[in-house]
Amino acid sequence: MTAEQYLRLATESVGMPTPPATSERLRAARTSMGERPCWDAAVDLGPISDAPWRSMVIVGHWADAPASYGNSRANRSPSPPRFSSSGSARSS
Repeated sequence: MTAEQYLRLATESVGMPTPPATSERLRAARTSMGERPCWDAAVDLGPISDAPWRSMVIVGHWADAPASYGNSRANRSPSPPRFSSSGSARSS
């Protein structure tokens, strides 16, 4: 995938018009393409769950993703969305 294709897919997939492919945008696209995708990060949700403020974690799926995303490096999970929220905010 080229930086131009990445820029187009990253914007059109969320309903935005593709911006002009300036040198700065293409450099940013190339950088993003080389970074570890956020969905590969291992996040310990325990501290978030135990935090003294309300929180909600929403986990989705790729069932409605645009067909053009089929060529990206995304690891698509077939699982349905799950919702989890902590209790009310606690005071110290």
